[in-house]
Amino acid sequence: MDIVSSIEQTIDAHLDPPIKNFGVEGMRHTASQLLKWPMLFRDGELRMNLFNLYIFIEIGGTGGGCFRTMYSRFLKEAAKITRNSALAAAAKQFERSGRMFSAIGQMFKDAETMGDVEEKIQAASNQFREIGGPRRRNLPVSQREYLKSLQTCRTPRRKRVRSLFPPKPVGPLKFIS
Repeated sequence: MDIVSSIEQTIDAHLDPPIKNFGVEGMRHTASQLLKWPMLFRDGELRMNLFNLYIFIEIGGTGGGCFRTMYSRFLKEAAKITRNSALAAAAKQFERSGRMFSAIGQMFKDAETMGDVEEKIQAASNQFREIGGPRRRNLPVSQREYLKSLQTCRTPRRKRVRSLFPPKPVGPLKFIS
């Protein structure tokens, strides 16, 4: 069933991403890296990067909430089609996550002129950490079993990643002289 394989791929990408900037671990990574931004960037650059965070989360083709709101609607529809109540529960979690992402984005909508920059960065970092949730090994047994029940894909990791990011055909190389 296409719905199931789509959900399996999404779960796999979130729980076992090919690089540390993606998925659940990526949210934790972002939470820690965001706290370093005030030391890495001058004020104007910092504010521009914070505004770009708003653009990415709310405007940049994500449907708002960094794709979570859009994905929650997909899961709601999938729950109806498959009559799977676990998908309806997951839809609610993604909807909540989308609202949390939107709250982060909205913090930086007026980044150019806002005050309390470091306090807002700290708040955003805390939100990213909360969205990322506890590490998988620290989840309550019921949540671990829930994830296992949704994650039925048993193919090797390399094959799963390839299915998420298939190679693009490359045409003849053209050199510009």
